[in-house]
Amino acid sequence: MSDQEIRNAVLTAMNESRKKARNESELQLTLEQIRRALRNAGYTDLTQQQVTQAVNYLKAAHMLKRSQETKSVKIGMSSGARSIARRTGSPTSFKHTTYRYTLDVKAIDLLEGETEFSKKPFMPLQSITINTSNAPVIVGNNNIVNTHLQLYQSLDELQQTLSEANELSVEERQDAVSDVESLKQQLAKPNPNVSVMAALWTTIGRAADLAGAGALAIQIAKAIAAATGHPIG
Repeated sequence: MSDQEIRNAVLTAMNESRKKARNESELQLTLEQIRRALRNAGYTDLTQQQVTQAVNYLKAAHMLKRSQETKSVKIGMSSGARSIARRTGSPTSFKHTTYRYTLDVKAIDLLEGETEFSKKPFMPLQSITINTSNAPVIVGNNNIVNTHLQLYQSLDELQQTLSEANELSVEERQDAVSDVESLKQQLAKPNPNVSVMAALWTTIGRAADLAGAGALAIQIAKAIAAATGHPIG
């Protein structure tokens, strides 16, 4: 299957799950639940990597919305071990973040057709611009081609990897994920602050190395340098 076919399959499978949802919580799917929906729809050969890349792309394209929930998970241990842990100050739990995805109304309209309730943003003629220098290209309503899309997809992938890295402490994971989010916010600005991005990258790059994501981090650093004209690492 091509990348586009996989993305369409993800949207279709999620839409079928949406129609069967009995409450609001069932509208939100984890990556594993999305994979299960795809398997139920007959897409049994898709790998976890293919599904993850498709979901990250669709999120960057604003077809999916992502929410997250962080909970403290107790470490299984005997009562004696818990007593020792309390005396020594050792952690008896760790924080785990679960990411869930829902279809944006734009995706639903794409699959089922627009209705009278569909959002139709106003775009005056003077706001229609064409810019080919590593910036969004806008040519009419609902036709936005973002040349940073691959970069944001890679940052999402790195963020997910860091949030699940056992090589990092809970605090290091939280800091790294937060720094990646701040980096994305800088890149979304017309004139990102290169000094701020370089400072953020110091923490992100170290965490990526510890988490075994050094190759991905190098790829991202090169993409940011190409997009901004300034190296950050």
